[in-house]
Amino acid sequence: MQYENRPFFVSNLCSDLTEIKLGLKKTDFPKILVGTHADISEILLRQILLKGYQKLCPTLIRCIGSGKPFKYPLPDQWVKYIAVNGIPSSFFVCRIFLLLSSMKETIYGFAKFCILLSQRMNPVNPNCPYAVFLDLEQKNLPDSNLKNSYDIISWYKKSKYKNLNIEKIWVQTKVSDDYSLPKFLILSENIFPRFDHLKNYLHYFFKGIVAFIVAIFGILRGKWWYGFLYHESVLLNYMYSLNTDQLADDYFFSNSNWFYKPLWTYEAEKKGSSVSLYYYSTNMEIFQFSNYKEKETYGLRIMQWNRFIVWDQQQEDYLKQYSPNATFIKVGFLDSAGIEYKSFSSNRKKIISVFDVTPIRPIYCNRLGWANPVYYSEKLNLRFLSTIINVFNDHDWEIFWKRKRIVSNEFVTKGFNIKQSKIVAGSLVTVDPNVGARSLIKNSDAVISMPFTSTALIAKELDVPSIFYDASGEILEYKSHNITVLKSKNELFEWKTYLNTNNSVGSVAVKEEN
Repeated sequence: MQYENRPFFVSNLCSDLTEIKLGLKKTDFPKILVGTHADISEILLRQILLKGYQKLCPTLIRCIGSGKPFKYPLPDQWVKYIAVNGIPSSFFVCRIFLLLSSMKETIYGFAKFCILLSQRMNPVNPNCPYAVFLDLEQKNLPDSNLKNSYDIISWYKKSKYKNLNIEKIWVQTKVSDDYSLPKFLILSENIFPRFDHLKNYLHYFFKGIVAFIVAIFGILRGKWWYGFLYHESVLLNYMYSLNTDQLADDYFFSNSNWFYKPLWTYEAEKKGSSVSLYYYSTNMEIFQFSNYKEKETYGLRIMQWNRFIVWDQQQEDYLKQYSPNATFIKVGFLDSAGIEYKSFSSNRKKIISVFDVTPIRPIYCNRLGWANPVYYSEKLNLRFLSTIINVFNDHDWEIFWKRKRIVSNEFVTKGFNIKQSKIVAGSLVTVDPNVGARSLIKNSDAVISMPFTSTALIAKELDVPSIFYDASGEILEYKSHNITVLKSKNELFEWKTYLNTNNSVGSVAVKEEN
């Protein structure tokens, strides 16, 4: 069959689509929708369409399995590429779906326009230099009840890379009613302040109405991209209507948004604000195995960010393949979310902290078009934990295990949870996933991480002995981020002997906060 020996056919097909141009010229983009940014509007459309990746892949798989024609809201150029790759497609239905999707985007955009026009949810202008963090959760914010909080905002405040002029930090988020707001924080679901003057308000009102009319008539004439760009124009025109001194000095996006850069950010940069994509993790590079190489992460080839905040040189080198002209700022590590861990025992044993990665159900991989199982399988996770317990569960060491997250049985199987519980029962200390990794690491004598999770780099930065343990033994790399990759129980025993020789029992020293 044509799909045999092509384990990532569907996911690679979807990723390849992003490089298929849409046949649009600068003159196809009206200024009322894109401002002065017609030159990037075509690639922006491709980024917007790629947001449907996790729905597109299962649709393609169902079509391959059933033999029915492909029907999905995509432009002709992309549908043609899918058809050329052996998947029968209904061009007519795809066009209809695309126009309906465009109309839906227009409706959503107009609703957003009305909310912004009401000004009820927009905080007043801070009247001081400020930075904005977009799309955070409450767990990413400082906890006023704790002395130390391992969240991105606390990290940023203490970071030497913070703009010294910044007086306020604006966070786009929703919080519970009992959250205690620090004085330096502004919390809002919107990212722009209210208008200072009536003329700014009227300017936004008229631009928004004209843009809406242009979008509607454009869609009726078959110009599907007008609806998607109208949604983008809502925030772009708001920015146009603000005075320049009302804009933030810095805007920060997490790498959850790695391939999509909103239209308004180009105008923000044009007006002197910096826009950064920060990586809260390093676990995003592909693995090279003995018999195959993992698929490339989709969307990397169409990134348009000009400024990246990364952990180290290896992460910079990896991303530079896709954004060679961007500026990279290396910061060592970032805290993302987490509380302080205090429940350390006083039995004078050495502490080894273990960090795994939550495995993924095979059916979830299949939905994303991966015929080969991903590295982080349930079988590997059980082998990873059982081997470490076998090596380090003795009178010298105490094992602390912090899993990445607690997930439902929709993500992992019930049988896996039962097997994992049996393996760890009585053999190690289970740490709440809400604990900040750095809080645990700075109190540890050694750290073991699954390849290639960020905790290994945090330990290295804090001068705590750190290794990656590849329980499969199949990853070709023997070093990553200048950290050794061990591949067997014997190698773990050798490393343990080294640790016992070079460190006295109970030698851990709590490191001061930076």
